[in-house]
Amino acid sequence: MKISYTQECKLCNGPTIYRTQANIGHRCFYFPKCSGQASLFSQKKECLIFLDFETTGLELKKGHIIEIGALKIDTDGLEHTFDTFIKSPITLPEKIKAITNINDEMLENAPNMKEVIEDFHTFIGNATIIAHNADFDVPWLINEFEKHNLPLQNNTIICTFKWAQLMKEPRSSLSALTKKYKIGHLNAHRALADAAVTKELFFIYEDAQLVERPTQPLSDFEKILAKINRYKTKKKETVTT
Repeated sequence: MKISYTQECKLCNGPTIYRTQANIGHRCFYFPKCSGQASLFSQKKECLIFLDFETTGLELKKGHIIEIGALKIDTDGLEHTFDTFIKSPITLPEKIKAITNINDEMLENAPNMKEVIEDFHTFIGNATIIAHNADFDVPWLINEFEKHNLPLQNNTIICTFKWAQLMKEPRSSLSALTKKYKIGHLNAHRALADAAVTKELFFIYEDAQLVERPTQPLSDFEKILAKINRYKTKKKETVTT
């Protein structure tokens, strides 16, 4: 963490802190006592997890998670991070290398999913999970939990992509929204940086109070995963016959 005395907090004019390596924007040095985020914990305390995955492809049953990035704001308003590469069992496609700037050498000594998923399961707990395009990330999460026999919690899910659509944003991609709201995003398509941007976007929409949070139960995403599984089974049966 670095301290900036030149970029002051807009609320109290105090110094700010930031993380350059993850491109996480400035926030007040006195957070959570001085922050719009602190208002979330004044009435009903909650734990928030902002997460993002980088994968070897878009197809869940064919692809593999290669990077996990998550930010947690606990019930005291304190921030924690979970950031790791995951060893890939396949060579990375060139398209993925170009998009993420992750290469095979970077994953060579990374832990495999089995080594980190239990810690990530504990990190999340029963917190509210926020992702940009949760229809993509959350089924991957459920799939890994089920694969490694980790119990699912009754998490509430919030998708900032759907929230953007409800806000009638002309473009709802993370890159478009970061430009509109002037959110720093130098490391786009890297998990922790994308999770950090999702956090900033969440609080922009939360503070605006124009549209209620689009909350969904985890069971909605279990249905998405079940649908993917049925499609893959049907496709396999069609090929074999």
